[in-house]
Amino acid sequence: PGGAPPELAPLAEGFAWRVHVVESRDFNASALPNGHIVVNTGFLDVVDGYDRSDDTLAGVLGHEMAHVLLGHAAEKCTHQPALDAVEFLMLSLVWSVVPIGAEVFYKVFQGVSQTAVEAVLQLPFSRACELEADSVGMRIAARACYDPSKVADFWTWFASRKVADEGIEFLSTHPESKKRSRNMAKLLPEAKEILKETPMCSEFRAQMAEIARLERWSRHRDPVTGLAFYVDGRSGGREWVLPEDLRGMQHRLGGL
Repeated sequence: PGGAPPELAPLAEGFAWRVHVVESRDFNASALPNGHIVVNTGFLDVVDGYDRSDDTLAGVLGHEMAHVLLGHAAEKCTHQPALDAVEFLMLSLVWSVVPIGAEVFYKVFQGVSQTAVEAVLQLPFSRACELEADSVGMRIAARACYDPSKVADFWTWFASRKVADEGIEFLSTHPESKKRSRNMAKLLPEAKEILKETPMCSEFRAQMAEIARLERWSRHRDPVTGLAFYVDGRSGGREWVLPEDLRGMQHRLGGL
């Protein structure tokens, strides 16, 4: 079930989506224009520290897919010549009034102008792209039958715990986590309605919940008697057989 929002569905079919996990402590995930998504283990560790939820991870992956579908990388490239032109104009004006031999002043102003153009024009556009990707990513997750509220709650938790140093928003490529959370909260009713209306989502989520319960149990063998038994990973309880309501799922999956 699921997929991209209807207006982006034709684009989504043109990508061979791949997810690559990179061993890195950096809290980061990114997407390449060809549909390859890179997620650092440092990012996965933080998500696991929150709730180990497939719903949360689906929201993150939906966000990265949205960047690709919306063509944000290409948009940033097309904006670069305009930004360069603004910076060149500023430098030209300064050069026309700076006395000959004052190259040091010119070099200092060159650094200042680059920072100004970035802070006033480039970074606000980048932050707007992130909020747009949040919006579309929630809808992608909802159409794939994942709960979009989880990723919104994740950013609220992230901001409250101060898991990573976000710095000053004015000089950042990303909005503050609190702002992202508030923005997602406004979009939740629409995303939840998509989840509710997407065919088969109720059945899919019920099956996923059963699988999650089944995965809590691990099979072991008693070294003395040789008899098999099961251990509940959450409570530590031991049983000779699985709970009755999970045996059918065990049989269908062929696991344990």
